[in-house]
Amino acid sequence: MPRVDCQKQVVEKAQQDDQFRKDLLGADPTGAIEQAFHLKFPAGIMVTVHEEQANEFHVVIPARTATGAGATAPPRNAGWP
Repeated sequence: MPRVDCQKQVVEKAQQDDQFRKDLLGADPTGAIEQAFHLKFPAGIMVTVHEEQANEFHVVIPARTATGAGATAPPRNAGWP
């Protein structure tokens, strides 16, 4: 499943399923997602989940593949099957 699809499905399920949301915010968000969606993340993928509050604005900035001017971010689905 591509990264953007996975993120969208995780957010949708967390909005509808209180236990899943609790598991996501617990000690093993990777396991919670893998179990709920019957998938296995590729080696080296780290899953971080946090809950955005109403008075917060979170922005995720993709890592650069190189340093300096003109550096580009990896494709959004880099490292995914």
